[in-house]
Amino acid sequence: METKTEFQLFHELSFYSLAHPNKEYFIHQHVVGAYAVQHLNPETKIIKSVYGLLGLCLFLEYGFTGKEVQNVHVSLSSDKSDWPKIQYAVEPLDFSIQSIMNASEGKERDQKIREWCEEVWKTHKVNQQPIREWLIKRKVIFS
Repeated sequence: METKTEFQLFHELSFYSLAHPNKEYFIHQHVVGAYAVQHLNPETKIIKSVYGLLGLCLFLEYGFTGKEVQNVHVSLSSDKSDWPKIQYAVEPLDFSIQSIMNASEGKERDQKIREWCEEVWKTHKVNQQPIREWLIKRKVIFS
């Protein structure tokens, strides 16, 4: 049996999340954000880094749905002049998307996606406060 790469598994999970019946919640946004943030490196475009981190912050700390996160991305896209500084030396995360794919579709898999987001966000402690401050500065959240 062929072992799938994380990228292949990400695509399988994307098919699941894009076909999710709750279109208003839009869980796919959280999948994309978690994957992007888990794989950040100095070559990652700043927009991908910042949007991934802010998406996790808004989801996990402020209860935003994926659709609401997507709307914030759109509203912030007109001004890219003051990106927060992102650090890439973060805690390693030993996590495979296979554990999400092993969960039953529906509530169980959706919960695994949330747990993944939480684990990815925890590895970026160094970036959490700069992201929160940037969101306050941009009036997305209020202190």
